[in-house]
Amino acid sequence: MPENTPTRKPGEILAAGFLPDDAMSALEEHYTIHHYYRADDPAVLLQEVADNIVCMVGTSHASMPAELINALPKLQQISVYGTSSGWPANFSSSIFWNTRFL
Repeated sequence: MPENTPTRKPGEILAAGFLPDDAMSALEEHYTIHHYYRADDPAVLLQEVADNIVCMVGTSHASMPAELINALPKLQQISVYGTSSGWPANFSSSIFWNTRFL
């Protein structure tokens, strides 16, 4: 039987902010990652990939305003390293928030 090899998962991830290198590397093995916070023109990137994004990631320092969340029609999960204080409360209740404390 062949060894387990990384496979691409459906859906794409929007990195709203940095993640620790080991966490980002693990995600990149399985998902297509779009680095919103490093984009030359974040609005253009968002326009190109919004319909493919199912998860948004970052640390508690990442900017995740309601406008960004609402621009992602297929968003299912927001995963954050850190605390969730200061995030917008007026987002879809169908989005799963996952916080990992450092």
